[in-house]
Amino acid sequence: MVAVFPMYWMAITAFQEEADLYRMDLVRSGFTWPADSQELPHLFNHSHFPVWFVNTMLLSLCLVAITL
Repeated sequence: MVAVFPMYWMAITAFQEEADLYRMDLVRSGFTWPADSQELPHLFNHSHFPVWFVNTMLLSLCLVAITL
């Protein structure tokens, strides 16, 4: 359960508005609806995230194959 928490937290913060990320009086522990995904196109179109993601997946697959 502890290993899944960082992925859960990233998923929650990916769909929050930017102003809500900096409010200390409002800490949300779940998803809010409607989900705000206006930053996702910027992530995929204006950053190196797709390349980093593919590199991470290739590295993890190679490590699993070597381990097995």
